[in-house]
Amino acid sequence: MHTKIIKTSAHNFDPEVIKEAAGILKKGGIVGFPTETVYGLAADYNNKAAVDRLYEIKKRPKDKPFTIHIAHKEKILEFVDGLDETAKRLIDRFWPGPLTIIVKTRNGEPLGFRMPSNKLALKLIEESRLTIVAPSANISGHPDSVDAFSVVRDFEGLIDMVIDTGRTETETSSTVVDISSLRPRILREGFIAEQIKTALFEDKKITNILIVCAGNSCRSPMAEALLKRDLEKEGFNIKSAGIIAVNDLPGSADMADVMKKYAGINMSGFSTHKLTKELADWANIILVMDETQKDFISDTMPQAKAKTYLFKEYASLKTSNMNIQDPMGKPFFAYEQAYKQIEEAADKITEKLKKE
Repeated sequence: MHTKIIKTSAHNFDPEVIKEAAGILKKGGIVGFPTETVYGLAADYNNKAAVDRLYEIKKRPKDKPFTIHIAHKEKILEFVDGLDETAKRLIDRFWPGPLTIIVKTRNGEPLGFRMPSNKLALKLIEESRLTIVAPSANISGHPDSVDAFSVVRDFEGLIDMVIDTGRTETETSSTVVDISSLRPRILREGFIAEQIKTALFEDKKITNILIVCAGNSCRSPMAEALLKRDLEKEGFNIKSAGIIAVNDLPGSADMADVMKKYAGINMSGFSTHKLTKELADWANIILVMDETQKDFISDTMPQAKAKTYLFKEYASLKTSNMNIQDPMGKPFFAYEQAYKQIEEAADKITEKLKKE
């Protein structure tokens, strides 16, 4: 098969080109086309053979669903029972445009949707009268295609047609936001990412959690790992730091042994971070291990004082001692004690945040 290449204008395009491309899609073909961000590969979502072919030529794992491109906002309602306020806000502000949102569909599975602002892309979707999947026109893991030449280079003879309108407008991928879980997550920062972030988190829900101890080598890494295990999939972002930490050092060997023994978590990839104003500003809440860190933040970063809590305090544990003692330099038993206290509090914090 030879891939047909047709040149036209992105703004004053030939309607016959669109009709021909739509006809190819209706017959189960694949068409490369421009959006305002990068070029995409269009296929009929409901044609299994076409979708399987798309997976094959992109060399993409089949457990990664393709994004559906739509020409009208209402189309997404065919897949979901309703949209929450976050989804509605993002759609109202950024569609059509460089935003891909992942929502939970009626069958409980997450699925991505995008409404491009490129007029040719919208017309192609509309003219086809199909549900169109349109991943980026590149082999998985390769750079995005921002012109037709790149599409042809990767897919000559593998797709039926490429509509060539020159280089794309932004030459940058869309921003991908996953709102299928409890807390929204930005999976890819693309074009206008900062504006999308502002709109996404303006309700000020707790999303970013910073855990702080002294050297960021024992207590806060344990807490970070436990909360990540239970909350990251719910859309929370968790980081840790130390008030006297040195950047990029490995965590304590005893800490790593405790985590492996009791939690089955491998800490070999962990490296330390020093607490900075930027990290404190990033966090919606800051959880510290003892009063030393709480006082430090109060004195040096007063803007963060109101959102800083002792780890046990935030977990609402009923205990006379709210501090979790630093096991650094002590016998292994001290690390085990610290871990058990952190685990108990982390379980309570996880339960609490999932309810909010």
